Amino acid sequence: MPSAIALPRIALALLLLAIGAGSSRAAVRPIGEEFTVKSGQVNNEHNPTVAFGSSGRGVVVWTDSHDGLRVRAIYPSGAFAVEDRVVVQNSELPEIPGRGIVTERKDPAILVDADGGFWLFWTEEVDELKIDFFDETRTILDRDIWGRHFDASGEPTGAGFRLNATKDGFQRRPRAVRVPCAVPDPDCGEGNLLVAWESDDRMPAVGPDDGIFGRLLSASGQMRSAQLRLAPASPANGVALATDGRGNVIASWVAPDPTGRPLVRARFFNAGGKALGPQFAVSDGTGGVQLHPAVARDGDSNRVLVLFDRTMPQLGRSRIIGRRFTSPGKPAGEPFSVSRGARDFLPIAAATRTAAVVLWLRWSPSPAIQGAGVEEGSQSPGDPFTLTVWSRFSMGVGARPDGKLLAVWEGYGLGSSQAVLGRWLASVP
Repeated sequence: MPSAIALPRIALALLLLAIGAGSSRAAVRPIGEEFTVKSGQVNNEHNPTVAFGSSGRGVVVWTDSHDGLRVRAIYPSGAFAVEDRVVVQNSELPEIPGRGIVTERKDPAILVDADGGFWLFWTEEVDELKIDFFDETRTILDRDIWGRHFDASGEPTGAGFRLNATKDGFQRRPRAVRVPCAVPDPDCGEGNLLVAWESDDRMPAVGPDDGIFGRLLSASGQMRSAQLRLAPASPANGVALATDGRGNVIASWVAPDPTGRPLVRARFFNAGGKALGPQFAVSDGTGGVQLHPAVARDGDSNRVLVLFDRTMPQLGRSRIIGRRFTSPGKPAGEPFSVSRGARDFLPIAAATRTAAVVLWLRWSPSPAIQGAGVEEGSQSPGDPFTLTVWSRFSMGVGARPDGKLLAVWEGYGLGSSQAVLGRWLASVP
């Protein structure tokens, strides 16, 4: 009798050990302390993001409140370049007080080449500005999407160019992803580039220039397509992009349903930019307000993970929700909670070969950035971690080929200036 009882206990222990070992693969933790990428002691720094190339070289880019778009290179060793530099300069008033036309560059998106060169895309905003010592009046006249390529030192390799064909209205918030070549082509290089953005025709009713648009470029910047409509005409916003294991692209965005409730939608496209089916709701059965989509490949699989924050207005609660899909939009499981809090917002994600790493802003009891690893195919995220406390709202994360990740965010520097901070992340046993 004792041996008959002992055997199930041993088996249970082994089972629990196996479960624990399996879940540990998605355990992600910060390594080292947070550090300053840019102090913000002269100007305020905003909207940082980061990307890595196939060699492990990376670039952090952000918006300087006065100068324009700044970058700082990262070497394969993880060391940063000694100094950052402005690569796209703002056009400001020559003196204050003053009045005139100015150009602001903001909302950067970046793709990094193997040699450390990079493609940069941004919102180019033209304003009429009137400013004196105590008052500022700014009228936005135009917004377009621009792009330019730079070498590893930050020097431009060609002229900048506008991507949007639509001249009316406002275009903003570009996102970019590298996609495999649809057909063999010597100009493909490391892959073509798909850039997407949101467009608003500034009219009261929905028009043909509203929605999510995109354009396909070659590795050298040649236009591979006309302007592509990624989402039906609607007041859509917040586009996010990722690729699956087959070379297809998923685009996700927010648009209202017939009742006006914001709903996260998505659509798959092939490497040539052709839609692989209609748009679909990511989780129309999930109640509340759905905002801020993020997408990442599900480990090394052919699935993608779509994330968003879901707010229940009646309860004042918000949580990060995830769901997997395969092209052309087939769900690979039910929606599941990625975060465990009651005031979690603004998810972002990056993929390693075994997991997706998700970060979000927790707004209680103080603004902090938290995160968790989501193992490939799992509905149970790893234990959450706190990346930093007292952050601001914008952040970015990028994965190196070796699986190590870098998170960057807008935080506070000396004297409460708005600085760019960073911290490394890695999977732990």
